Amino acid sequence: MSERESLGAAPTELPIDPMGAPVEAPAEGVITQAAATLQLQESHTVSPAETEEYLADRELNESFAKLVVETYGEEVMAAVCLPWTGGNGNAPAGIISPTSKEGALNIGQIGENLTAKSVIILCCTFDYPEEENAALKVVQQLKQLDGNKCIVAAHLLAPGQNHYARENYDHLMQVHQRFNRLGTNDVLLDPDWQPARLKLRIKMAIHSFKLNQERLQSMLSEEPQPPPREEIQALEAAQRQLLWQDIPRELMPHFKGVKEDLEESDHTAGDYTLGATLESRFGILREGTDKKNRKVAIKINRKQDVFTPVEVEGIYREFRFLAGFVRHPNLVQALECFHGPQNVYTVMEFLPGKNLSKHLSDLPGFRMNEDDAIACFSQVASAMRHCHGKDVTHRSLCLEHIVMRRTADGKHVPKIVDFRCAMIAKAGFTSVAVCGCLPCMPPEMLCEGPYQPKPADCWSLGVVLLEIAGGKGSFCQAVQLDENDLSDFHTRDLASKRLLSDRITNFFAVPGNHTVALACMGGVQNPAIQEILENLLQPHDRRSSVDRFAADEATEDEAAQAATNEDTQAAPAA
Repeated sequence: MSERESLGAAPTELPIDPMGAPVEAPAEGVITQAAATLQLQESHTVSPAETEEYLADRELNESFAKLVVETYGEEVMAAVCLPWTGGNGNAPAGIISPTSKEGALNIGQIGENLTAKSVIILCCTFDYPEEENAALKVVQQLKQLDGNKCIVAAHLLAPGQNHYARENYDHLMQVHQRFNRLGTNDVLLDPDWQPARLKLRIKMAIHSFKLNQERLQSMLSEEPQPPPREEIQALEAAQRQLLWQDIPRELMPHFKGVKEDLEESDHTAGDYTLGATLESRFGILREGTDKKNRKVAIKINRKQDVFTPVEVEGIYREFRFLAGFVRHPNLVQALECFHGPQNVYTVMEFLPGKNLSKHLSDLPGFRMNEDDAIACFSQVASAMRHCHGKDVTHRSLCLEHIVMRRTADGKHVPKIVDFRCAMIAKAGFTSVAVCGCLPCMPPEMLCEGPYQPKPADCWSLGVVLLEIAGGKGSFCQAVQLDENDLSDFHTRDLASKRLLSDRITNFFAVPGNHTVALACMGGVQNPAIQEILENLLQPHDRRSSVDRFAADEATEDEAAQAATNEDTQAAPAA
């Protein structure tokens, strides 16, 4: 057929086929394929996709839609995914057709016709991407129009091909899986065109849909009904009484009683004015000032996020450890703790500076020079020795829990923060609680087995030294841990955690690998640092104690005085 004929011009003579015979002109009233394309959209240039195969595919879908309506039109509407090709683009009664190739429907018109119908049969082949894309939008619109209608996709197969042949089977299943992702209630693969069998197939789909709806309603009706609101409020009040008054009164003598009239807002907490939000790995940390305009840091725990006595005890324990029990120049000092109806506030000394992770990120090579690294490590080790001397273990030591406090002369002093996981652990005591995170978590804690808290701290201290001397990321690069290992290890099953623990342990069990780890990022080679790593990054029964590496510790009184003098602006302890 010539392009002239396809555009509707009258030919001067019949075209000749390749064999020399004249081709009959189309009968009067018969719509040619080209004319159908023209009716689809006026002044539309035929795209390469609109070949005879493409138009045959459209005709297949539309023919089946008409068959559905003729067979079961009293209960069923049919739908196609692309605009109708005949009748000036108007689909026959009982058939839903989009107004554009993107799948947009005339919702107003459809709603009127859909009321009396219970099922919609969507006819498509997915042989062309534009049909599949339009189908997704059509299904979405139909669900929004009436979520109680049963929508069934009819996966039609083009005639003349053996789709079930072994070589075609994989492709057929892949296409069928795409049908299943439409979100319809059912998918009919290659439905029968014989009217009686087609009607039976549709009836089975309707029955299955109704049965599933009944089962869902039955399950919902069997679910226990929530208690009355008044009962829930009474239980919540009893829980608050238990957590914030009864338990503290009996077991936490230094935990102040609740201040019912405490002023709490986004800018105020009692006598303190709240300022900028500070960097914190857990919870809310705000800069604050007291009535004398002295800077402090205020950790805020929202009571609505606290559900168990263990969490309350963790807040109290951190305050008690840092309020004087383990005072040291390289430990943050807690000043007071109080709470109102909404929040618990732990007031601590203000530490101008970044945590050690951020501090390293700002340095060339993401590491300190070797002398600074040893000095920083010695101060942190001194603080940990002071804690261990009082049988206090941190269990969550990492780069993020060490703040580099900037002093007036521009130097940086490391301060250990966040004692929420800390505990008393005397000699021989073991724990199974998993604290902290990779890369600083010791391997024996990672696999959820019993571990001794003091050696666990020593492993974490060794990783800190490796990171500040070799470069941030040295541990992960050496042991070949990726971002997934760091972010999702808490959600892994126990077998996966043990494999990861074994990988870490086995790496550092190989002689020379401590040197490899130190040099893997920046080629650092320092015998003194290597010796420390070889003593700390060992299995827990061969791990050295922190006493061997800590700087000379000041006496307890000198340490307390140094901690007091470090920040003349800090508010006095309550």
